[in-house]
Amino acid sequence: MVSRETWLASRCSLSLLRGFQCGSPVNRGLTPPATHCRPSGPVHAVLLRDSREAAASLSPGRQPGDGAPTGSEAPAGAASKCPFAIGAVLSLVALAFAQPASADAPQVQFDVAPMVACRDVTPPEFSQINPDERLIEARFQISALLRGGNENDLTEFLYLIDSPQRSMAVEDYLPKTTLATDVVGSVGIDRRDEDSVTNGIKVDGDASTYLKANFTRARTKTNGERVQYERLPPLELLSASGTMSRGAAAYFKLKPSPRTSLEGAKDFVLILRVPALWRGDYVRLRCDAVGYDRGVVRQFDESKHCGRGEFYVALYAEGDLPAKQAAAAVVDTERHFRMTVSQSRQAIGEKRYPTPVHRLGSLLSVSEPKIPDAWFQDILRNPAENNLARYERHLPEGVRESAKRYQTAQKKLRKLNGQPQ
Repeated sequence: MVSRETWLASRCSLSLLRGFQCGSPVNRGLTPPATHCRPSGPVHAVLLRDSREAAASLSPGRQPGDGAPTGSEAPAGAASKCPFAIGAVLSLVALAFAQPASADAPQVQFDVAPMVACRDVTPPEFSQINPDERLIEARFQISALLRGGNENDLTEFLYLIDSPQRSMAVEDYLPKTTLATDVVGSVGIDRRDEDSVTNGIKVDGDASTYLKANFTRARTKTNGERVQYERLPPLELLSASGTMSRGAAAYFKLKPSPRTSLEGAKDFVLILRVPALWRGDYVRLRCDAVGYDRGVVRQFDESKHCGRGEFYVALYAEGDLPAKQAAAAVVDTERHFRMTVSQSRQAIGEKRYPTPVHRLGSLLSVSEPKIPDAWFQDILRNPAENNLARYERHLPEGVRESAKRYQTAQKKLRKLNGQPQ
């Protein structure tokens, strides 16, 4: 929606522009428009008066209230200023009406279930070759919600599932890399080559006044060749998947298409190779959405991240009740830990720089905070490394106790992964 001030400015600019285009010597001297191009109405009258005063101010020795100059009084250099004035007017109008064309970038929010039951899918052939290992299937349902912007501006989603402790290896995954096309069937191609030669002779003459004879001779030779065949339509990448980190992680990259939507819930399956005594563990899921931030014109479009998420998913063997309870304890303590940190954000900020000297040192980049920026993610990512001990005395008491409970639950779950402790 264009504001009233922008509308008035654009109308004034257009009024001045009409005055420049009237064509008479007087009007080329920045005088008001002639009668045939003079606007009408109360608002136009105000604009016309403003344009007259602006034109008068450009004349040497004349004040805005002295009236408009006549044709003989128009300055000689006024005509040379018209191209610059017209360019300024056009720039003002273009800027006023082009700014609302920009659009906000999409905003995407991700989610996943905090617990996943894994079933045993070990084939007999695998057990004979690898008696100390087995294969389990973990199915993740990842949801994506578009909170704002246009879905057509999204370019890709990237999901990465890995084992932070590298206690599990990816044996297989679904979905695989998929190529698709909007064309149904094959594409027919018809190619024709023709060669035509024509020779003709025509003779006209009058034998007498009453007799006229025409002689015509023509020869036409045509060689034609027609080749018709079919070819497969070109395919576009719909989804790509593979492994990373030497088989300890799997990625899934999704592309938009006219027949599918990036938004919504989708299933992703991992076949994990674990020890034979495996009962439970956890994985990390990282989500990233990429799209365009539209500018005033297409040349100003920028690719940017439109949403990110990082989740820790507890895994347990299907039918193993103690393992399920251990996984549920991790989920509950993590939820309480996050809530406590969110409620104590201000207190944590004060503990990072406890004295004025520390705060001054942070401004001069010579003092390190007592609590590092990534402390929360360090505890979630590596609870077994006891990162809390390095700065737990600087944390508020409620946050410290909540973090300890989460670390204890994580360690109990990790003891079920079948790895030597």
